[in-house]
Amino acid sequence: MSPGTTHGAIRNTPNGINAKLDISLSVRTVGAVTQSKESTASHGSRRRSAPLLGFLQRISLDAGLNQWAGVASRNRATCNARILALLGDGKMNGRPVQDVVDIMRRYEETAQATLKAEFEGFLTRIKTTPEATERGVAIAGFKSLEPSKYGFVIKIRQTFETFFASKQEIEAASKSFRYAWSVIGSTYARHHETHLQLRSHRKGEVLPRLRGRGKRKAEEACRARSKARRET
Repeated sequence: MSPGTTHGAIRNTPNGINAKLDISLSVRTVGAVTQSKESTASHGSRRRSAPLLGFLQRISLDAGLNQWAGVASRNRATCNARILALLGDGKMNGRPVQDVVDIMRRYEETAQATLKAEFEGFLTRIKTTPEATERGVAIAGFKSLEPSKYGFVIKIRQTFETFFASKQEIEAASKSFRYAWSVIGSTYARHHETHLQLRSHRKGEVLPRLRGRGKRKAEEACRARSKARRET
């Protein structure tokens, strides 16, 4: 079989970004799984896929966040505007990027209600049914990480929501990004995380992931939390 043509995972188009990541934005939990048209295309072309961290790095570079234009300052709002302009009306894994990606703005007390409304709007687009689970990608400011009974609790700067990650995911992230991990809690360092999140069957509970791996163990931890709460 011919290897075909390999296409880039992340491309900039006139309409916005076109990205293919190594994550699933929709996972069926029951029924037969059919092969996508893209994978069975007769022309034999194939496309690379990028990890979540690669996506974050690429949009930061393409938005020029690694360059300084000589201005006196550049705040978070300017950075967000550049990234949003880059994303445009593009697509991620074939889905409209505006539906599956949330670039969270900087937290300000006066804008707390707006931040909450925007995040809730994003979560309403992540639907979970007995048949399938949908996921979305959120980019936010990392605040803290604390151990919990079922893994770890993650807090971000923009909301007071509680997020969860499994022990396996946190261990993998700490090994992969040792330097960034070593300065968590430092007053001079700022971290941004990109995570994949979903709603569990328990209303209002969100399970984020720091990377695109360890799905099964993370979901098992989520189900264990829900079961423990029902039994208590």
